[in-house]
Amino acid sequence: MLKKQIKLFIAIGILLILIIVSYNYSIKNVVEPIYSHDERFSNYIVADGIDVSTFQGKNIDWKKVKHSGVDFVMIRASYRGSSNGEIKNDDTFTENIKGANEAGIMTGAYIFSQAVTKKEAREEAKHLLREVEAYKITMPLVIDYEFIEGGRLYNAINSKELSTSDVTDICLAFCDTIKDAGYEPMVYGNANFLLTNHDTVRLEANSLIWLAHYTEKTNYGGIYNFWQCSDHSAVKGINENVDKDFWYINTDSQKDATGNNISINDFEPELKDDSFLYLGRAIKPKVDCAPLIEGEDFMISYIKNTSSGTGYAIVDGIGNYTGRAILDFEINSLF
Repeated sequence: MLKKQIKLFIAIGILLILIIVSYNYSIKNVVEPIYSHDERFSNYIVADGIDVSTFQGKNIDWKKVKHSGVDFVMIRASYRGSSNGEIKNDDTFTENIKGANEAGIMTGAYIFSQAVTKKEAREEAKHLLREVEAYKITMPLVIDYEFIEGGRLYNAINSKELSTSDVTDICLAFCDTIKDAGYEPMVYGNANFLLTNHDTVRLEANSLIWLAHYTEKTNYGGIYNFWQCSDHSAVKGINENVDKDFWYINTDSQKDATGNNISINDFEPELKDDSFLYLGRAIKPKVDCAPLIEGEDFMISYIKNTSSGTGYAIVDGIGNYTGRAILDFEINSLF
């Protein structure tokens, strides 16, 4: 009888611990503003993300970041000096990308650009490609193209040395180099810079757009795929303030096969199970995409998988395969 009571108390204790863990991982670190999204994204998946650099400090606890609800991160790999034009690496990049990869966070990277020629933009792209080649990249590679007052890009534009067409040509030279290497390129800019200094029609037709506009609801009328809405968000696992981002995922228009590659969608990937109970750990359903092999022919990322609700497995073709499949699954709470 005593043994049965002890086992019962142990079971109740374990259950209480799981409830506490689940609760602690689901609460937010601070009260964040309520952000509203443009109606054009009403049928999209909205993923939560951040971007980091040396300014967020070292020793980020990426597991805490993941469990706080962060689905993706853009990590600064390098930057070009605004005066001397020298390219240098961010001293936290290696630590950050290793940590984010290990925590299961979808990861992209960016270079802070001050390129004033297409040649310099290609140089930046090639430098970024070298920096990321050893890591799992599941998000775009980005040219962060913006002013530093008095810097080389600022002076080139304000002196009319660079036209709007020139500025767009520079960014697209970066994008073409990234695309040729098999990655997805993206251009970052604030709302005013995009509208004032770019040929937005041409830019939007040839690149993803990462819009920076610090407000609770942006009224930017152009096309954008990512929105950086704040530069002072608080996230568990990071001691400093951090930029907050959203990624708008159109499930009806995912990237498909390119060139001579075969789309993984031809193999109809599916989840082996699509309903789970949340017990304090990230949910990672297995994906069947036979005869393809995970790690050789495709890779899997997970978003919305650290709390109850609908989670998603994002399956990307690699090697001889390309395209993307998004598979949803349900996560149920204990109560």
